[in-house]
Amino acid sequence: MPVRKTFSSFLILVLGAIAIFLHVGTQVVAIDTIIGYANSMHINLLEAKVFPSYTLAATICGYVLGILCIPRFIRQVNALRFCTLLGTILTLLILFSKGQVSFLGHVADISIWFVVLLRLRQFVSVGRYMATGIGMAWAALQNPVHLNDNGPLW
Repeated sequence: MPVRKTFSSFLILVLGAIAIFLHVGTQVVAIDTIIGYANSMHINLLEAKVFPSYTLAATICGYVLGILCIPRFIRQVNALRFCTLLGTILTLLILFSKGQVSFLGHVADISIWFVVLLRLRQFVSVGRYMATGIGMAWAALQNPVHLNDNGPLW
């Protein structure tokens, strides 16, 4: 039986590649800005530089949870609802919570830990065209950004 490739299947692939491209941008923003946020709380740079690692660890935990749980234990739409609710709650906690806590050897405002936990809501469902979409997004990102050592071309 021949494989039919319709326009809609390629449209979904292109939209998926765009979504992955934008998602990677949010990851970069989250990792790059947490050091500045820690510095705004008067945490020195040597201590602040570990927070991106915590952010990445929370992101990876979220990915693993999504891969293990979707669709086996939770439907994609319910995972999206849960992540949206969790993101809203954590964002409100970032904005309105105050107070110093000691956690993992760091004394910091509790809001920075909510920023780290915000990345935990990264549920993923691996689709049929995911590898191709990731490849397209990576190629689209690599060419203009990494052509010289002085930074992006734009």
